[in-house]
Amino acid sequence: MVDILKIKKTFDQYYSHTGKISIDPNTGLISCTGSVVSKTKRYLDGTPGIKNLRVRFGKIRYDFVVKHTDLVSLDGAPSWVGRDFLCGHNQLTSLLGSPKHVGGDFNCDNNQLQSLEHCPKSVVANFSCMTNELSSLEHVPEKVRGLFCMENKLVSLHGAPKTITGELRAWGNPLESLEGMPTEVKILWIDYSPTVPLLRCLNAKNMVQGTRWPREVWAILQKYLGQGQSGAIACAAELAQAGFKSNARW
Repeated sequence: MVDILKIKKTFDQYYSHTGKISIDPNTGLISCTGSVVSKTKRYLDGTPGIKNLRVRFGKIRYDFVVKHTDLVSLDGAPSWVGRDFLCGHNQLTSLLGSPKHVGGDFNCDNNQLQSLEHCPKSVVANFSCMTNELSSLEHVPEKVRGLFCMENKLVSLHGAPKTITGELRAWGNPLESLEGMPTEVKILWIDYSPTVPLLRCLNAKNMVQGTRWPREVWAILQKYLGQGQSGAIACAAELAQAGFKSNARW
C-alpha cells in the first residue's frame, strides 16, 4: 500500500488540475478526468523549476502540461493522455517515460534531445520537436497530422511519416537531401539550398516559402506541386534549363 495522503499533498503542491483525480492505492499512480498542469514555471518569477515530476501518473483524460519546468526526466509521466502532452522548454535529453498514446498534440520543443527514441507510438494530431539537437526523425509515429521539426540538425527527412495530412515544417535545418519526404503532405515549409535535390517537394500539395528561394525555382515547383514522381521529369527539365541542375534531382 502507498501513502495516498502524502502523494496527494505533493501533487497539490506542484500541480493544478481540472476534473477529478484518483490515486491507485496499490501503485500510487495518479489519474485525472480533466487536465493536469504544472504550477512550477521558472519563466514567470525566475525561481528554479523541478527536475523531476515528483509523483507518478496513470491516465489523464485531457491535457498534461509540464513545460517551462526545468525537467530532466519524464519518469512518472502518464502512459495515456487523451489530448495534448506538452513538455517543451525543459532540459530533457531523453523522451524515456513518454506516454504510449497522445490523443492530441505531442510537443517536446526547446529541449536538448539528440534522438526521438521513446517518443509516443501514437499521436493523433501534431508532433512538434523543434529547436533540439536532432540529426534524424527516426522513431516519429507512422502517422501524424502535422510534423514540426524546425531548427534542428537534420540533413535529410529520414524517419518522417509516410503520410502527413497537415503541415511538414522543416526550415532551419542543414538539409542535404529530402530523402524520407512523405509520399503525401498537405503543406511543406523548407528553406532553399542550391545543392538540395528538390523534386521530392512535388509530393506536397502546397508549399510555403522559407528563406533564400529564387523566384524561378519557386515558380517552376508551383506548376508541378502534388504530382509527385509523375511530374518529376518535366519539372527537372525546366529546373535544369533555368540553370538549377543541382535542384533537378529526386
